[in-house]
Amino acid sequence: MEFSDPAVEELARRLRMGRASANLTQAQAAEIAQISQSALSLYEKAKREPHAMALMRLAKAYGVSADWLLGLSETMALGKDQLQ
Repeated sequence: MEFSDPAVEELARRLRMGRASANLTQAQAAEIAQISQSALSLYEKAKREPHAMALMRLAKAYGVSADWLLGLSETMALGKDQLQ
C-alpha cells in the first residue's frame, strides 16, 4: 500500500500549475532551478519532495511565492517588489 500525503499532493499540483503558468517545459524549469529534469518530474508526481533551495528557485522561476507552492497561501502571483 502506498502512503499519500495530501500536502505533498497539493505541492505537486501547484508545481505543475506554476510551471504551466510560466510557460516553461520541465527541462527549462529544472535548468533554472539547478535540478535534474527527472527530479522535477518526481516532485510534480508527488514521488519526492524538493529541498528548500530547489523550491525557492522554482517559485522565483514561476513568479509565485514559496508559500503558495506549499499551500500556505491562496495568492499565486508575487508583486513586483517581491521578485527581486
